[in-house]
Amino acid sequence: MKTSFDIVTDVISLINVPAVTHNLDGKIWPFVRPDNREKVDITVGLLAGTNEWLQEAIVNIRIHASDFYTFNSVSQIILPLVESQYRDTFYTEVDNSGKLITNPDGTRFFRIRVHYYSIQSNYKKI
Repeated sequence: MKTSFDIVTDVISLINVPAVTHNLDGKIWPFVRPDNREKVDITVGLLAGTNEWLQEAIVNIRIHASDFYTFNSVSQIILPLVESQYRDTFYTEVDNSGKLITNPDGTRFFRIRVHYYSIQSNYKKI
């Protein structure tokens, strides 16, 4: 079984490319973005995952920025990088191409939801 860290690492590997990173003045963070950042960052986190022979998970990619232009331009780069991507040990497809969310403190992020699938070669149902 892949852990949540493995899954997030796999998805980060798809988007941690110059086309994305050159459009950030911040970083790509696994799970949690440090507080009080004013840079354009991305966080990748896991919403839910299964432990079946076909492991499934829902991954959220969150673009943290202050303006709609940045949300749009970065999401346009990310979407093809995670849509229908087949790798040796996993497959991804976009579930939701984006939703703008406002936090209680007034900061915003743009969320892209991705389905993640991995066949477990060592699966044994006991």
